[in-house]
Amino acid sequence: METIERRSQTEVRVDDKLYAFDSGEQADRFEQCAREGRASECVANYPPRTTAPVSAPAALHRSGAGITIGPPPGAVDEEP
Repeated sequence: METIERRSQTEVRVDDKLYAFDSGEQADRFEQCAREGRASECVANYPPRTTAPVSAPAALHRSGAGITIGPPPGAVDEEP
């Protein structure tokens, strides 16, 4: 079974792919179709504007993405 997640008004994630549509209505129809069958079959009837791969969260963490490096708390802009 595919994991389906609505990411925004016009974006639907299915497993490791993010489908972007021109309107919320198109995304709604695609999402409903994917929940009733397979997303790969729905692409022909409800073609997305773009399709992009989605990285797994663990892969993002290993790459260092989303990590901010800065001074320790209390060490920012201290006046003498």
